[in-house]
Amino acid sequence: MLAGKAADRYAKALYDTARPEGCLPDILSNFSAIKAAVAASPELRMFLADYMIPRSRRYSALEEIFMTRVHARMWQFIRFLESRKRCGLLADIADVFFDIHRRAEGVVAASIASAFPLEEQSVEAVSRAIGGKVSGKLFVTTRVNPNLIGGFTLAIEDILYDLSVSGALNKLRRNIGLTREERMI
Repeated sequence: MLAGKAADRYAKALYDTARPEGCLPDILSNFSAIKAAVAASPELRMFLADYMIPRSRRYSALEEIFMTRVHARMWQFIRFLESRKRCGLLADIADVFFDIHRRAEGVVAASIASAFPLEEQSVEAVSRAIGGKVSGKLFVTTRVNPNLIGGFTLAIEDILYDLSVSGALNKLRRNIGLTREERMI
């Protein structure tokens, strides 16, 4: 919870600085690359969060990794995070930064989770169905969650619509009043 609040504050501060400077496209691109690198490298993720490494070695490594690859404002931001021992939050800050940017641009985020990979036509059909009901441009992401058994869940901003088989089964269980022990049988 504390890390989430910190990521929110840092992302907002960077956004409020980068926007008037006109470097938003560069910062967005940098954050995309950083998220991809952190996702692809467990070593990088561990390094960013490991403050047992001496400060001089960490700074040299950060300089090697980022200094010539990111915008000057992003490099300044990474150095600031390092001074506060918060580089481990970079991926979280990126997520919040993307959300802030989408909202500022009037983009509504939606996420579809399905038990199996959806065909492009299905994603387009759901996008068309919800596109007229939201104000703003729609940005849809998809993911697979085999626990859903069948159907899908749709999250639009902070609202979740559960149209999955597992969701229907859970609702049925609640409606007929089975206890947790009885459901295990």
